[in-house]
Amino acid sequence: MKIESVRVVLGAALMASAGCYAGVPTGQGGDTDGSFDTEDGEGGGPGGGSDDESDDGGESGESGNADSGDNPAEPPDPPDGCLAGSIGCECLDNECMGLSTCIDDVCTPAPPVPDVEGPSAAIAGVAIALDGALNVPNELDGQNVFESLLWEQVSGPEADLEYEANSEAVAWIPPGANDNAELTFRLTAELGGVVESGEYTLSVLPAQANEIFTKSMGVPEFGAVLMGRGADSVWLSTDLGVVARLGDEGIDTQEDLTSRVTQIRGYGNNRVLFTQPDLGRVMEFNANNNMYSEFLTELTSGDPLGPVISMAPGPGGDLYFGTEDMRIVLYDDPDDAEPAVTIDRFTLAQVPTAMTIGQHPVAPDDDEDDEGLVLYYGTDTGDVWQVALTEAEVLDGPEVGTPMEYVSIPGTGPVTGILVDSFRNMWVGKGDTLYLVRRRFDTEPSVVREISVPAGLGGFAGLHAPDQDRLDWVDPSTGNVARLQTYEE
Repeated sequence: MKIESVRVVLGAALMASAGCYAGVPTGQGGDTDGSFDTEDGEGGGPGGGSDDESDDGGESGESGNADSGDNPAEPPDPPDGCLAGSIGCECLDNECMGLSTCIDDVCTPAPPVPDVEGPSAAIAGVAIALDGALNVPNELDGQNVFESLLWEQVSGPEADLEYEANSEAVAWIPPGANDNAELTFRLTAELGGVVESGEYTLSVLPAQANEIFTKSMGVPEFGAVLMGRGADSVWLSTDLGVVARLGDEGIDTQEDLTSRVTQIRGYGNNRVLFTQPDLGRVMEFNANNNMYSEFLTELTSGDPLGPVISMAPGPGGDLYFGTEDMRIVLYDDPDDAEPAVTIDRFTLAQVPTAMTIGQHPVAPDDDEDDEGLVLYYGTDTGDVWQVALTEAEVLDGPEVGTPMEYVSIPGTGPVTGILVDSFRNMWVGKGDTLYLVRRRFDTEPSVVREISVPAGLGGFAGLHAPDQDRLDWVDPSTGNVARLQTYEE
């Protein structure tokens, strides 16, 4: 089995405060505030202590560089006047304060036992987030404490590990893993020669799509061909433009918008947007006053908005709309009270039939702020394209890159649903198949798994994730709503 590892060095000096031993007795060899100057990499190793001589001319450095600095695995000799329970001092009722443990009745630098968490189950092929919480006490914040962290898989079908900042990691479950197989991961932490480990196991879920709304809820009779989510509710629409909101007992309310709706998305403060290409408009439902109204009908140039069929909300209130005449329109909603503007800046070679926005993955050692936002859109030709969005401001809106193909999807027909979840999985609905696209930071994207829906269910109109552990969609041919459970907590 291939084992990948990483070591994260957070520093090399232990806390030295009044009554707390860090290789040098309090008041000798250190600054008067009880801390050490660690600029430019100075300040000693895991056992603490400075190489500088004391201004007192003394020999205080002897105690600072004794056993604790040469061999951190051996507890230092406790100095006189130690505060019981502090690092380097005798234990207090077999307990120690801070990042230390009681060894031979001496509080020795040691890591806490890692608390490793993740979903209890997930379908094969997806990425999972591994959280190795070390629970470092707040009083050590800002102090340079040496730690080494090692992630490894210890059993099960071989996963592909990516390491994130500090103690977090991403594990890609192999697409061919058998249902109910188990994978175990271990995080090992080392400090002061003391090693602690925590383990975590998950099982592989069967990829089974099931109907979630039955005839008793009135959904098939309603003739739903589209599904969306907004204002904390699930919404449905017919091809005639009737929209309905679902409650616990079925359909709560409905409204006739007089023309077909091609996408439903939540937006801003408790609002829901409906695209209507035949009328060249976007309608809004405001859940704060239960009113419907026109949201967008024209560009800033005064030209009509056009036959808009798809949309994706971006950061800061931005909206991106795809039209049937192969354009993407940016609606920029500023934070202040000035009128919102629309900017038509794209011309495409395909019709953007489904859209979503996600973060482009970067190397684990890069800052998370470097993860650029990307607009992904499925096309009528059946592939997925991308447009990079940056933080640069152009005409009160984000600057954009050049559209380019992201990944080719097998089969024929248009993309009818696309989604990027918080675990960096891309889901693409096309025909009667759901495709899983792997989005690693260091490789080209590729389809790693195809999931066929059961007989009687087909199509992926309104593919969305009401929660992070499942996908929902409407089969436009039957009006039935289906769900795929992707994770279990």
